[in-house]
Amino acid sequence: MSNEVRIKLGLKKKCILKIWSIWEHGYHYFLRLKLGHAEDLLYFKVKTYTGPSLKLNDDEYLNKGDTVIELHFNNKLLFKNFMNAKSEIQMATNLVRSMKLTLQRFDTYLNEIEDQKLDIKALYGVTILYKGAEFLGFNVIDVPSKWSSRWLQLCFKTILVIAHPNGKKRLSNTHTDLSPRIITVSKKTFQNNVRSFGAVPVTTRNLSN
Repeated sequence: MSNEVRIKLGLKKKCILKIWSIWEHGYHYFLRLKLGHAEDLLYFKVKTYTGPSLKLNDDEYLNKGDTVIELHFNNKLLFKNFMNAKSEIQMATNLVRSMKLTLQRFDTYLNEIEDQKLDIKALYGVTILYKGAEFLGFNVIDVPSKWSSRWLQLCFKTILVIAHPNGKKRLSNTHTDLSPRIITVSKKTFQNNVRSFGAVPVTTRNLSN
């Protein structure tokens, strides 16, 4: 069976993507999400954690009131990767490489943020694209609330159908688990892990409010 994933977009799909791109731009602006580098796979914002206490693999606890860096995927860059990859293997390889470079840059962002007298406890996000997160040092945890899980699953499924060329096919695959998960890692463990990736490339950052 071929792993070919490159697909030509029809006019309808292009129109939907354009509308979605405008909506997402507004969403990023409304939530004040930041993109430190044009090639980062993650947007982020500094916020106060308001969820239930979470025990992490290094015996640290993420508690209500802790300051976290909340992570959001850069869907535009994900879509670009999906469209340019010649196979699913190439797509996965490119994503892992891009994510490692992104996380390396986040190590620098953490230092700059803490220079502003903010004590970051952990990095935190919710996504259906959690496979491989543990390999990068993150904890993968079930979303506690069933209602929230259903709502988030609906949102992520919509994004998958729009952003992934094979989104509808993935959605109809009963063997694909599309339940959202929390991905989180303490600052200490994150920095220990990410510094083993190698040298950080030269980067231009935009961390202003």
